[in-house]
Amino acid sequence: MATSNGLGLTYCKLAVEAHGGTIEAQSVLGEGTKMVFALPYGGQKINSKQRPEEHQELGFILNEDFEILQNYWEALSTLKVYEVSAVKRILKQLDAEGIKSTWKEELLKAVYQADEAMFDELLNLIKSIAEE
Repeated sequence: MATSNGLGLTYCKLAVEAHGGTIEAQSVLGEGTKMVFALPYGGQKINSKQRPEEHQELGFILNEDFEILQNYWEALSTLKVYEVSAVKRILKQLDAEGIKSTWKEELLKAVYQADEAMFDELLNLIKSIAEE
């Protein structure tokens, strides 16, 4: 009999969420369980080497949002680009705080595209502005 660590669905969830999709279990007692996932159709991946010039400008982060973003930097900086659910939870908190800067959307794009370089660059942008 084969043994398992029980990690298969965890990896499926990470992969599906990283591509902007959803995954769910549909179970009927006595009949079994069916795993269903859905992925967005027609998504266009941005080449990570083609970064918008605005990333270099302070206008990318609105002045009124900076202090709030700075408060979340520590929590975000402990995460990796593949920790989709954790990043999305923090971004949802930023939404609740009324953040309007495009930085938030760019971070989410980096997560969905598993673009670690962009993810790190966006987090470092908050840190570098704070150090100025």
